[in-house]
Amino acid sequence: MEKALSGKSAGDQLTVEVSPQEGYGEVDSEEIKTVDKSVFRGVDSIQVGMTFNAQSADGSSKSIKVTAIEGDKITIDSNHPLAGITLHFEVQVISIRKATAIEIDHRHAH
Repeated sequence: MEKALSGKSAGDQLTVEVSPQEGYGEVDSEEIKTVDKSVFRGVDSIQVGMTFNAQSADGSSKSIKVTAIEGDKITIDSNHPLAGITLHFEVQVISIRKATAIEIDHRHAH
């Protein structure tokens, strides 16, 4: 999106297509795993489509989605929900301003 908006002016309208490679990446099969139901300690009912925030041994966390259930085996997917999807946007530039020093330092708008 940033690349498509570069050099645009207030009032410009454009259609932007963001490929998976430029967006959230392709679906990584390594991020799809089957685990034992016991991994979900304290969860009484697990259903396909449920999402959980999983924490790894190093303290980092990621979102996982339950994609299949077969007995006590649960298939989870920790790919970003938009991985593998081409995104389409209709954009109108309303106004333009310079980034603040904090925004430049943090590398995103505030």
